[in-house]
Amino acid sequence: MPGEDRLHANDGASRKRRKMDRDHHSATNTPADAIVLSSDAHCEHEKSLRTLQTDLEAMRQLITCKICLKFLYEPYALTCGHTYCYSCIMNWMGKDQAQQKKKTCPDCRTIIREQPAPSYLIKEMVLIFSNRVELLPDGETSEEHHAMAREEAEIVAKDKADTDEETGGLFQGRFKRGGRLNPVLAIRDVSDNVFRCPNCAFEIQRN
Repeated sequence: MPGEDRLHANDGASRKRRKMDRDHHSATNTPADAIVLSSDAHCEHEKSLRTLQTDLEAMRQLITCKICLKFLYEPYALTCGHTYCYSCIMNWMGKDQAQQKKKTCPDCRTIIREQPAPSYLIKEMVLIFSNRVELLPDGETSEEHHAMAREEAEIVAKDKADTDEETGGLFQGRFKRGGRLNPVLAIRDVSDNVFRCPNCAFEIQRN
């Protein structure tokens, strides 16, 4: 019948339109949801990066000398706990014995009676940062830091090689008494009942 044919044709067309509408709805909505999820993930990633940058900057400050504002290439810890470059401590106390100032901490002004000890942990952290350009502040290179580290190491090596009984050795004899280091420097190892050097932990033989 012609009427029935038209009815079937209309039903078929309606079903086709409904299917097209569903397909269009899926095509338009699903990508939008994906975009929202992608945007949220991107925001979280950016937030994590900002937090990481803040943490890295805080770590850089911890391994930076408060006097010269450079990395602590040859860090030496004072008895009060503050740490500075070897050369900065020397400059603070006076470059030679004739100009020697009172031995105090540049930060808290605690009187320093014992020879500062090298801080190996900080030195290792400095190496990690200086060897990775992505961890350095913008515009700085590993080569520049390596050059400054060599310069500081040469200053320490020069003083170590000086064998003068009065002005030789680390800190140019400032912590010597009668040609020897202050015996208070020795650390007592209770487990072995011996005294050890605070710099190398080697046993000190007592006379």
